[in-house]
Amino acid sequence: MLSLSLPPDTGYLVGHTEAGLGVAVDFRALDPIANRLRTRLRFSRGTRIAVVALVNAGDVVATAPVLIAEGTSGRLAPLIPAARVVPPGARRGLAWPSRIGPGHAATIYVALRGLASEPVVAIRAWSGGRLVGTLKIQIR
Repeated sequence: MLSLSLPPDTGYLVGHTEAGLGVAVDFRALDPIANRLRTRLRFSRGTRIAVVALVNAGDVVATAPVLIAEGTSGRLAPLIPAARVVPPGARRGLAWPSRIGPGHAATIYVALRGLASEPVVAIRAWSGGRLVGTLKIQIR
């Protein structure tokens, strides 16, 4: 019988795009905004909140990528701005930048629906309609 070995479910994935934009996604982040969002969504089954860090170490403006999560089953689901899934009163601090300037960084709060019962094994970064990078699980 074939045995498939999966990486541990750390909830933390990192990588970079072709343009050098560093991307980290943390499903277990414990900052005040993430905690507030999780509290607001406690009755919303199947939704997970993550914190995304984007760091542009390059010399040109980088476009914030679209992020698509892949579960252990191979199913895919987009990471969407958390502002789309929380009540209006909980949207403070949830701006979604479209571009990140050279030498700048951004923190984004996202929601994942559709993969609640399985670990995320990879996240694909898309920009301009094409794959520009893959984030992999990291051990902390």
